[in-house]
Amino acid sequence: MTPVGEKFDSKLEEVCDDLADTLSDAIVQIRDRLEVKHVVYHAARHWSKPVDDPFIRLTYPADWVHRYLTKNYMQVDPVIREGFQRTLPFNWMEVGPSNELELEFFKDASAHDIGLSGYSIPLRDKTGRRALFSISSDQSASDWEERCKISKRLWIAVGNHVHQRAMPEMGNEFSVPRLTPREREVLYWTAQGKTAADIGLILGLATYTVSTYLRSARHKTNSVSITQAVYKAQQMGIIQDPEMIR
Repeated sequence: MTPVGEKFDSKLEEVCDDLADTLSDAIVQIRDRLEVKHVVYHAARHWSKPVDDPFIRLTYPADWVHRYLTKNYMQVDPVIREGFQRTLPFNWMEVGPSNELELEFFKDASAHDIGLSGYSIPLRDKTGRRALFSISSDQSASDWEERCKISKRLWIAVGNHVHQRAMPEMGNEFSVPRLTPREREVLYWTAQGKTAADIGLILGLATYTVSTYLRSARHKTNSVSITQAVYKAQQMGIIQDPEMIR
């Protein structure tokens, strides 16, 4: 291992080792070890839908959490919107505000001392479960941008560690069927209006083979029809992004 790799592993171990048993307490420790203002882990309990009954662990002050919920800011927050659509990490400066509602939200967040700058990491494990790991800071935009360049690799690793830590606390609520890449592909093309014969030509498969994959996907998603299987797979986020199929 190179000295750079050893230094990274040492830093990751420093942040993630000997954390508290509960994620709520661990998040506070991670914030302090990363030396940032706040840390938020936000998972979509219902597959790809981040708003419906979310699983959240954070270090924000209680008064801001109460205000965020009562003002229904989750419907306005561009970080949430973009975070559950994107696949790559992003600086909050990239996502808004783009309208009056978002401007009001950002002003309110600033008034509640949430942090001047932020960075979010979309997370998605191999079963399709989505989450967002976010960090905020009081550093200026230019200083924060430089820190993001230096620290993003570590933050991504920490975010993935938190994502895995969260699963036991959520129990079986993230039950996503384990579709094979081919099953996901045939569902994706079915969602685009293609017939089994069309899909066979696209993927270089026999029509019968495509139909076999579709039947298998229908059974795995516990659906009564291929149409329902496609709908469920879309809601779970399994086939929404073509580049994520494989």
